[in-house]
Amino acid sequence: MDLDIFNAKNPWRQGAVPDAPAIERSSLAPLVAALGDPAVTLLLGARAAGKTTLLLHVIREAIGSRLAAPQDVFYFDLDTMACGDVLASNRSLLDFVGTSQEPRIVVIDEAQRLPNPGLLLKSVHDLHLPIKLLATGSSSLELRSRIRESLAGRRQTFHLWPLSPS
Repeated sequence: MDLDIFNAKNPWRQGAVPDAPAIERSSLAPLVAALGDPAVTLLLGARAAGKTTLLLHVIREAIGSRLAAPQDVFYFDLDTMACGDVLASNRSLLDFVGTSQEPRIVVIDEAQRLPNPGLLLKSVHDLHLPIKLLATGSSSLELRSRIRESLAGRRQTFHLWPLSPS
């Protein structure tokens, strides 16, 4: 993975929490509340519905509320980052994010681009580490077709609709 691109996509790790656009969605509060639940959080919606913008709001809230320290929030954008090496397995992800007992948040934007996102999400979740996983997909059908492993009992799913205040 190119660390320069990772750092550019994760400015809070250098002390600069980016301003998210001003539109606040009603889905924000439930998504922030879901950070306290160990289940994998899936945010599904059409392209350009505002998933990434909403994630920036969630990250701002998580850091501002001290749910995780800035250096413990990891954002991977599979549209613009070559991070397949880090997301290849639970071991490679843990090597990158660490295994401390401090709460960490791992966000995987456009998770359907992974070869088998369900296996990665399930295998990290089942380690019962203090790692909150959030994953987005451009459509529920596209992401679900890429999830071969069952996340039954391990996930919360939110839908973000385009041009909607929710």
